[in-house]
Amino acid sequence: MAYRLLGRVFNEVHTVSEEVRRFCIEVDGLSPWRVRTVYNGVAISGKTESRLPRAGGPAVITMVGHIRPVKGFDVFIRTAARVCCEFPDAVFQIAGENHDAACHAGLTKLREELGIAGNVRFLGGVEDVAGLLEGSDVFCLLSRSEGLSNALLEAMGAELPCVATRVGGNSELVEDGRSGYLVDNEDDHAAAEAVMWLIRNPEKAAAMGRRGRDIVKEHFTEAAMIRQLTESYERLLLESGR
Repeated sequence: MAYRLLGRVFNEVHTVSEEVRRFCIEVDGLSPWRVRTVYNGVAISGKTESRLPRAGGPAVITMVGHIRPVKGFDVFIRTAARVCCEFPDAVFQIAGENHDAACHAGLTKLREELGIAGNVRFLGGVEDVAGLLEGSDVFCLLSRSEGLSNALLEAMGAELPCVATRVGGNSELVEDGRSGYLVDNEDDHAAAEAVMWLIRNPEKAAAMGRRGRDIVKEHFTEAAMIRQLTESYERLLLESGR
């Protein structure tokens, strides 16, 4: 209610995705002409060589995010259990700080109940996320809700094929079947099928990763975000006569 009242005094409201923009208009009651999407931008390396499929060793699947129920790490662990039926040596990495002790305890118990305690690793907060992504084969984002995920953008920028839930702005980032796969929320079966397809087809997975990097370079760089913000501020100043 407070946000709805305050929203009336804003000249413009910026959202991080079209899905969030729609929510602000339909649920918060903001006028469409006052709500503008300004996508997040991430730094991307200037490397010229494409990423090659990792040679040898078990498949490594990574998910990054704070440990909270909304992030869907329980879905990730259930996905891991399905994948491990075919790829028993697969490694599933969870990188993120523990923001909910009860959630973390539940996730630890779940991996034990599913018999994959040796496959699922909790890494805690990771400083070198770029290095972590470089050593991975697939990136997952199986969260229950998102605005626009920087973790997903960084994984795409690192040329990782991605499996993400069809929530928030994820579908505005991932081209289903071209740069990765979109699956329904809570659907660990579909997520596992997507992950296993990528493991079985490393060359095609690498091509998907390259497409993901191209998407980031075209639309989601820091420079693109700054340009959109600058254009917005300049327009608002012009309209105000300043």
